[in-house]
Amino acid sequence: MVFQNYALYPHMTVYDNLAFGLRRTQNFLSTSYEDKPLLQSWLAQRPKPLGWRIG
Repeated sequence: MVFQNYALYPHMTVYDNLAFGLRRTQNFLSTSYEDKPLLQSWLAQRPKPLGWRIG
């Protein structure tokens, strides 16, 4: 779970936000996630447009 306001950097894309923490542990995002069209469109966006809630 990623909290909306405190864990995301608004100047970075979703991919960059996810990769930020993984770079510190030398675990980069797998390209298998980029193969899915819906995830690929989300990874290129900034966090603000994705501000919807589940549930």
